[in-house]
Order: sequence, then C-alpha cells, then structure tokens
Amino acid sequence: MAPDTSVLNARRYQRAVVRRGRSKLARLWTQFPGEIVGDELAAWIIRLAKDPATRTMLEIGAGAGDGSTRQFVAGADAQDDPPLLFCVETVESRVAELRQRYADKPYVHAYRMSSAGPDDYVSIEDAIAFNSAIGVPRGDVGIPQLRVAYDYERRALDESGIGTDVVAQIRRDHGIDTFDVVLLDGSQFTGVHDLAEVYGARWLLLDDTLTLKNLQNCLALLADPHYRLAAANPRVRNGFAVFERVD
Repeated sequence: MAPDTSVLNARRYQRAVVRRGRSKLARLWTQFPGEIVGDELAAWIIRLAKDPATRTMLEIGAGAGDGSTRQFVAGADAQDDPPLLFCVETVESRVAELRQRYADKPYVHAYRMSSAGPDDYVSIEDAIAFNSAIGVPRGDVGIPQLRVAYDYERRALDESGIGTDVVAQIRRDHGIDTFDVVLLDGSQFTGVHDLAEVYGARWLLLDDTLTLKNLQNCLALLADPHYRLAAANPRVRNGFAVFERVD
C-alpha cells in the first residue's frame, strides 16, 4: 500500500514548525543559534554518540555549541563513560560561549583553532567557478557575496593569530590516531582539505552536501571503496550525508 501523502506532509510540517520554534527560542539564550537541530542529521549524531564503540568525536565548525555540539552531548551523556568530544571553532566569542555552556562536561574539549591555514583554502577563482557550475543552492549566497565572505574569512584568520593545525594538535594532545566520528561543517572554502585531515575516521558526517563546502567530498566518498553511504537527504537544509568506513 502506498503511504498516505497527507500524513507524510503533516509530519513534515510539524517537524518544520518545531524547528522554527526551537530556533526562535534559542535566540533567547544564545547569539549564535545552531542549525543541526531536530532533523535527520541531528538524530544520526545522537545515535553515534550513544554507541559504546564511539570513544572519540570531532566536530569542525562547532559554533557556540547550540547545534551539533548539543546533539553530540545528548548522545554522549547516555553512556556511562562518555566519549571524548573535540569542538573546533575559530571565532573567540563563540568558543567562549561553548566553553561556558559545557563547563560541567569534562569530556568536551573546545579548541579555538582552525582546521586549515591560508594556503589550504581553495582559490577564489575555483570557488566562483564551482558555484557557477552547480548554481546557487537555496539559502546560499551569490558570487559578489562569495568574494566578500572569502576575503573576510581569510583576513580574520590572518589577524586572529590562532593555530591552523587543529587536527594534528588534537591528535598530539590526546594520543589519537583515528577518530571514531567526525562532523565536517567548517568553512566552505576548506572542505576538501578538512576531509583529507580526518580521512580514515570510522564515521564521516557531511553537512551542506549541495554546496562548495562538501559536494566534492560527498562525490569522492561515494566513489571510495573504503566507505559506504549510510544515510543522506538533499532536502535537509543544503543536504547531508553519513558515511561509514568499510574495513
């Protein structure tokens, strides 16, 4: 029997209303409300963080800890021995808020560092060519705004003076060879570099798979015999995908 489309549409509408309401409420307690909340990717993060086999988790692009971080913590708290969670963010005010929010969670480690240096960015010419080829996804920016975002991000990175080898730093600090779960949701201009830094993780979660950030990564992993696609939905924001390593 075919599913009742009216029921499915009602459920989608209900989820959308909940997400919008939650986003508005979030603005009462944070200047930087998270995006990965109440959807399929959020559910996957919670599920993997609950798994006793998960001992190390890394999120590149943690923000102030109100979105994906909140999901990682919700899952980790379900374990008697929570796995380590490493949160990477470059903006000082967001890192400060994240640290304050999870000060009572000793397994949460916030790093104000970058996953990539200036030389690891895709060139602005390639970024423009890529966006022109795929078109501008819903909610994304046009070419003029892309140039502004690129220049601002590069300038902010140069002026911040923060470290640009955070993955290597975390590995050194905690004696980690391979991460169990990694969320790639950082800069749209460093996605390919970020994947190379964490390749080999047991689970790779990609957000914004219809954009410059992770479309190339998604296509590369789909063709990679060492990974299998576990879940994907192009209709969630600008798409997401979950890949599991095949041993």
